[in-house]
Amino acid sequence: CNQTARNNGCSADTGKSKAKRSIDEIEKLWMQLTGQDLGCSSWIKLTQKELDIFSNLTRDHNWIHKAGAGKKGSPFQDTIAHGLLTLSFLSAMVYEVNAKYANEMSLTQIKSMVNYGFDKIRFIGPVLVDNKIRGKFKLKSVGKGNKTNSIRFIFDVIVETMNKETGQITNVMYAEWCGLTIYR
Repeated sequence: CNQTARNNGCSADTGKSKAKRSIDEIEKLWMQLTGQDLGCSSWIKLTQKELDIFSNLTRDHNWIHKAGAGKKGSPFQDTIAHGLLTLSFLSAMVYEVNAKYANEMSLTQIKSMVNYGFDKIRFIGPVLVDNKIRGKFKLKSVGKGNKTNSIRFIFDVIVETMNKETGQITNVMYAEWCGLTIYR
């Protein structure tokens, strides 16, 4: 992930503003980010323990998510994480990336961020157990929401995995993620 000084978290701007911004001002700041790569989250390692917990919570006990799946003939030669587990990490990833844009997104004025869902989700590769994942975010579109003082947005998200043995990075998921930010 190509990282600028801002994307490395080097920006000194804390997002604190002396005066409350209007929704029009906030929308203009968001609009300046449209089409930009916002950066990457940190790497998150997916362990067998996490796969087992997710299996129990969701009752998805498919054998390819269980320890030893590689030795039992997994078509991926190893145990793989649930696609939905990978998807569920997007919230943590986007919080980290959005924090780099605290000023532009007027984070100190946010009342609530609402997940509106996904226009598209594709699982395009496996995440092997003990591999790491990270999210890359691009702001696709922005506009005023239907609720008072809100901004609707769509992120293009690519989740990558880093192979635990080779260090090779590959794309494993693509999503168009829709949300609404409601401001005070």
